[in-house]
Amino acid sequence: MALIDNVQDIKKHNSAISIQMELSGVQSFIDDGIDNHIIPAIGRTVFNELVAAKSTLTDVQKPAFDFVQKSCVGFLLAYFSVSGAVQINSGGIYVVKGANSAPASDKKLMALRKDGFEKGYNALEFAVNYLEANKDSFLTYKNSEERKKNRSMYINSSAEFQESGVNIGNNAQLYQVLRTYQEDAERTYLNNLIGADLNTLLRGLILNGGASEIQKELIKEVQRPVASFTMLEAIPYLALSIDATGIYQLSETVGGISGNVENRTAAEINRVQIAMYRLQQKGEGQLETLRKWIAKHKDQFPEYTVPDAVDLNDDPNSNIYFL
Repeated sequence: MALIDNVQDIKKHNSAISIQMELSGVQSFIDDGIDNHIIPAIGRTVFNELVAAKSTLTDVQKPAFDFVQKSCVGFLLAYFSVSGAVQINSGGIYVVKGANSAPASDKKLMALRKDGFEKGYNALEFAVNYLEANKDSFLTYKNSEERKKNRSMYINSSAEFQESGVNIGNNAQLYQVLRTYQEDAERTYLNNLIGADLNTLLRGLILNGGASEIQKELIKEVQRPVASFTMLEAIPYLALSIDATGIYQLSETVGGISGNVENRTAAEINRVQIAMYRLQQKGEGQLETLRKWIAKHKDQFPEYTVPDAVDLNDDPNSNIYFL
């Protein structure tokens, strides 16, 4: 028993797949999707439990299994698009070309790879969200280190990021990239303002649940500047590609015009600077709104202690000004 046992398991999630495809020809790409993305997100034990129950899935298990399987198909196609079009043997590397078919263009392969990763990450986020919503039915996941990591920040999904006021098109793949910058943004801009004790309380509520209405409202107030400052921190690096050979600017490398493939160009530096300036203004305003909100409701949050810098903000003799 495996997550994907036959071609029909793949075709169920992508109708373009030919039933003549041989599973052995894509098995390594299936394994890449599982090992590189699915296992880190839900844990190997949870994954094994779902696969073992494949033939006897309960009503609560089936959606989780389907989301995980759909995610794997997305990653499979993304990886397959890179090297699946070639055949390698002792004589060299070849592109297969039949009498009634020709290799897909580079632009088609780029589009397939992009679409595969997007669908893979979206389905994986659905799987994680479903496990979270039904954690009492998935006790292995509930008590796992993977869940602690998935719930470790103030925003933990692309939908929450979108709802916090920064448009990322509900793109789960993009949000996974942003999480690195979000961790830094929370540490830099939020932790000191909130204070250690209140910070610990709120993060515990995000992980364990049980927040009151006023606590939920505070978490929403915290999420807004987190989203703004996360994007502010990320923008300078999103346009760059860094690998062992150096640092490069990202761009579309395949030219030409195609009716069903999107053409894009890198954003002009002045537009990027305007976006960063607006995010900086927005984030600072949201931080001040958050500070005032906490001050207004401080009687309901005994864990909160006023940082020295916040006292200076309201001191008429301070040299700190808000313009």
